[in-house]
Amino acid sequence: MSARPDGTASAQRRPKSLWLGIALAVIGLLGLVLLSTFGARTGPGASFGPFGNNSAQSFGSLGERIFLSGTDATGSAIPRSTPSMYGMMFGQTGCASCHGRDGRGGAVGAMMGSFRTPDIRWSALTSDEGPDEGGHAHSAYDEASLARALRDGIDPEGDRLDAAMPQWRLTDGEIAALVGYLGSLR
Repeated sequence: MSARPDGTASAQRRPKSLWLGIALAVIGLLGLVLLSTFGARTGPGASFGPFGNNSAQSFGSLGERIFLSGTDATGSAIPRSTPSMYGMMFGQTGCASCHGRDGRGGAVGAMMGSFRTPDIRWSALTSDEGPDEGGHAHSAYDEASLARALRDGIDPEGDRLDAAMPQWRLTDGEIAALVGYLGSLR
């Protein structure tokens, strides 16, 4: 223990700091419990994603199931061929967790910042009009180029997609179902 100029020991301050640290940790844990209990109702993913209950959810189609929950027809998580840099944060979730339930994209909060996701409605993907939200123009997608983007992370021009975009091991049937669902988004 070292003495302070007034003669008191600095060790007396440590217990206060320790209790403050413990209190902050408890508050953080309570926040996580509340998020998991009430489904983290903010951001593009709404009730889907790491805190949503995808297994009990009913879906109108396989495409909707893939889009909202990232699960296949049996309810199993669709594996990723390569994790995204945000994979640990978002876990096994569907497209909606970043691109929103409506597929229009937007800002997604991530740790100490955020990133923007593009509009992935089929009408936007198949249009080659102008730049996306990030200011990058892209050629129109078709089902084959979307499959390549989802599986390999390569856009229609052959450029690598942003590191935040995971690659999925989707079957041809799952790609077709997802395209059908993206086409229904208005």
